[in-house]
This record gives sequence, C-alpha cells and structure tokens, in this order.
Amino acid sequence: MLNQESIWIKQGKKTNYQTLNQDISCDVLIVGGGICGLTSAYYLRDQIRNIALIEADTLAYGASGRSTGKITSQHGCIYSKLLKKHGKEKARAYYDANEEAITSIRAIVEEHEIDCGLCEKDSVVYCMSVDKTKEITDEMNALDELKIPYEIIREGELANVRLGIRFKHQAAFDPYRYCKGLAKLLKDSGVHIYEHSPAAAFEDHSVIVNNHKITYKQMILATQFPLTDPMHKYAVCMSPYQSALAAYDKAEPLKDQFISVDEPTRTLRTFNTENDTLQLAGGFEHRSGIDTVKMMRELMHCLDLQFHQEPLCMWTSQDYVSADYLPLIGELSAGVYFASAFNKWGNTNGTTAGKLLTALILKEKSIYADLFDPNRSTLFMNTKIINENLKTANEFITSKLMQTKQLLPEKDEACVTKLGTHPYGLYRSLDDEIYIVDLICPHMGCTLHFNNIEKTWDCPCHGSRFNIDGTIIKAPAVSSLSCEKIHWKTFTDSGNTIK
Repeated sequence: MLNQESIWIKQGKKTNYQTLNQDISCDVLIVGGGICGLTSAYYLRDQIRNIALIEADTLAYGASGRSTGKITSQHGCIYSKLLKKHGKEKARAYYDANEEAITSIRAIVEEHEIDCGLCEKDSVVYCMSVDKTKEITDEMNALDELKIPYEIIREGELANVRLGIRFKHQAAFDPYRYCKGLAKLLKDSGVHIYEHSPAAAFEDHSVIVNNHKITYKQMILATQFPLTDPMHKYAVCMSPYQSALAAYDKAEPLKDQFISVDEPTRTLRTFNTENDTLQLAGGFEHRSGIDTVKMMRELMHCLDLQFHQEPLCMWTSQDYVSADYLPLIGELSAGVYFASAFNKWGNTNGTTAGKLLTALILKEKSIYADLFDPNRSTLFMNTKIINENLKTANEFITSKLMQTKQLLPEKDEACVTKLGTHPYGLYRSLDDEIYIVDLICPHMGCTLHFNNIEKTWDCPCHGSRFNIDGTIIKAPAVSSLSCEKIHWKTFTDSGNTIK
C-alpha cells in the first residue's frame, strides 16, 4: 500500500499558487519550494525588494513534505564520523549550526504563529544488537570530546534498546504545515511564488520556465541537486538514497523520537492530531534504484510484526548523501548559489542552508561558510564516494549495454568509459568476468592508463601500478583502487552479442 503522498500532505490541503505565464525579472530567483528555498526567501525578504520563487510541483511536495518531521541536531552517529573526517572544530561547528537551526525554527513558528504542531521532544539514537554497541560508544566518546551534552540509555531502561544516546530539548513538527505557513507569510511580504513552474533551461542570468523567461541578478538553487552542473562536478560527490515511512493510528504517545544504527535503519516518532495519536515508523534506507523491491518487502514484514494492522498510508522519500557527511552550501558560479546533500536531515540542515545562502547573497560573513563550502577538498578525494560511484557506474554501464547492445572489450582486453566526466576502467577476463575500477589514482589524482602487456593499470604521473582488480602492486600510492566485478552473462541474458 504505497501512496504518492505522505501523511502530512494527505491530511493537509495542497497549496495553490499561480503558474508562471509571462516573462518577469527579479533581484533574486529561488528555484525550489521546500524548506531550504522557503527559508532563504524568509531571511531575504526584508533585505531584497524583488524575490521570485518557482517550484516544479506544489510547495513542499518533495522531500520537505515527506520527512519524519524531526527537528534535531542528533543525526544518527554523525559526530564520531565528523570528528574523524574533519576534526574537532568543524565537528562542533556542525552541532552548533543545527542547534541554531532548531532555535530559528522555534522563533519563526512563535513569531508568526504558524500552526504546525511544533512540540519539544528528546531525540534518541540507539542499537538493538550487541554488535552495534561499539558504534554507540564511539559516538559517546566523540560527544565527550566535543563537549556536546547527552544522556546514556542503558539496557532495560527502554524497550528494545540495548544502548542509546539521548539529546534533550529537541523538537518535532508537521513539516508540510510549516512550509505552508512560511509560504503564506512570504506571499504577504511580497515574495512572488509560482507553482507548476519548472526550470527548463538555464541561460546567462535567465531561466526558461513554461516557455517564459525569468531574468535575475542572483539565483539560489534549492533543488536537492544543482540543476546547472555542466561538468558533472557534483555528480561524483553525492549519492541518492531512499527511505520509506508508514503512519499508524491509535498509538501510545512517545516522549522520545528514535533512530537506530542497526541494519536496516529504523525510525520512530508519534504526533498528535485532533482526535488521535499517530505513529510514524520506517527507515530502511537504500541506494536509489537498487533493491527497492527487497527494501519494501523487508519493511512491510517488520511493520506487520510490530503493528499488526494496515498503515493509514506509506510513502518514500529521497535525499542526497555527501561523500564527507556535510551538506554542500555555497556558490556554484558567479551569482548562482546552491544547497544540497542534507544527508536526510533537511529540517535543520535546510534551515541552516537558507540562513547561510542569505548571508552569501547579502555579502555578509558567516562562521559556517567554510564548513559547508562546496569546493572543499574532502568532497572529491574520498574513498567513500568512489565506492558509491562504482555502484552507479555498474548500474549505468549495465543499463547502457542492455539498451544499445554495445560490445565491451575482447577477452583479456580493457577499455575506458566515463560517468559524467569521471573515468572508469573495464577489464574483461578470460572467464568473462568484468572488472570495473576507478581510474583516478589515489596518490595524486592522475588518470591511470591500461598496460596491455602486463595487464595492469599504471599511473603515468608518479608510477603507481594496480592489478586488474584494483589491488595495488607498486607505490607511491598506498591504497588499492575500488573495484566492482560483474559477469558477462548479465549482458548475454539480455540479448547482447559477444564477440
């Protein structure tokens, strides 16, 4: 029973703003009508006279209207990862930015009396299995080092929790009603909002929308993924992930809101309506386009065991995850700004993005500009995203071969293909195994070449060498290449011809 609409959208009344039907000009154009775009407009509205916001669908119909509605700085076990990857100062800054976002949301709701069910809730990350306790204890150690306050939840204190971490004074709301409330006050402030108005083409300081032209001085892309990325620069440092949620009625109210580190990930919270307490449950995140059917079957099985009833509705949501665990917020090109990769925590990260983008537009300093800089080095020389891109390359190459019946190399030969501008090497073994390796040398980033005599991938810059399965055989590189292996039969079963 998978619905197109979340419980928030299903219970609320859809927005109905005008569709763009003429050429217009504006000082700032905001593309995207979710929390990030709306928050950007909110903070800009008193400083910029002429703002236009366009949305391809209706406001908050995407990820913003499909989230759990958690407002928290506890994003799973994020701080142990940030501490290891970015160091103490930046890990702490991420916490501070998200705590400030919680305060900002509260202030907006209270000042403008937005009816969105905002309430205080504590947030809990936990494990059920003993093999995940180390992940929780590592997070505790990181929180101690960063001086982030928390409470320990020990086995027996909460049902199905072996070990957990509680963040106090967090919050939750109905994200769809919040976005609708923001949009109303923006319209009342003079912001021009257009729905069913997708950006079809980008030109110099103008965008084509519904066969009309919007001319702008500055633009914000609040679209999850930067729509103008001609070199595919950011395609290789973000990965799309999906998760699923279901809503149930007749629930017992929960003081806390939960997310597990077990596999698959599970999320849980309750919220009140006029006549009932409803419960949201789900999670089961997976790489978009991969094993979706399997994920849904596992989710339904677990939910059936837990709730013993049909859900009121069930839906999926998609967000982008960055290579280094931080969102991308900053300047894309001259006068064009964007925010992306909220890592499935868009209520706070999207609010942070709106505030930071406002500062950048107004040429104001922000202590968070460097933290979320989309050109930071940790995004592009990253083994995590290389592994993700190999999965993408595998899917991409497989689909292209099946569509075009294109032939890959002869046996014991290799060729090079590209995903966007990123090179990958394909070697076909004598027993028809296809080895796909990333061709960026982990030493200094040079592109590897195939040595057809010795059957190795060699670096022409500094001499590193790798076996056909990516195993390092010669320095100066110190790590092997990521590798994906698939069998040629994958293609022949789909009607492709082998030479």
